[in-house]
Amino acid sequence: MVLFLVIAFLGIMGYLIMDRVMEKNGVAERIRQFPAFTLYKPGGEKFTTDELPYDRPVILIYFNSTCHLCEKEIQAIRDRKEEFGEIQLLLVSSEAGNVIGDFAKRMELEGCKNIHWFQDRDMEVAVYYDVGSVPEIFLYGTDGKLVKRFQGTVKVERLLEAY
Repeated sequence: MVLFLVIAFLGIMGYLIMDRVMEKNGVAERIRQFPAFTLYKPGGEKFTTDELPYDRPVILIYFNSTCHLCEKEIQAIRDRKEEFGEIQLLLVSSEAGNVIGDFAKRMELEGCKNIHWFQDRDMEVAVYYDVGSVPEIFLYGTDGKLVKRFQGTVKVERLLEAY
């Protein structure tokens, strides 16, 4: 009986591991191209990523305002924001719009023309990218293809070097 339970347990664990690996591979495949999303600006206005200029690279950062690592990452970007030039930075969070707006003000990045703050109200972005922790950073080229994915903080130099 014990042997049967051990074999059953190992079989179930093997299945769960394989299922998760296949899911991760599916995520990796679908995020190769920048998708169209419906997001909301901190004030509640609807925004679709189709409205972005497609002749510019995009950095999507999924963050949370209470995350210390996210704050450090965004501060590092703020300190070198001029170097991002025409790169479109999309800062996306599942938090309430007013929380995101307050965070943008605190980070002193609410008026930058190439930095956009969004609420992932329907968790569309989080599910699509299978966000498991924050910050998660996705770099897309002018062709809309994924250049690099980072989980956790990354030095600004590495973000800029990718382009």
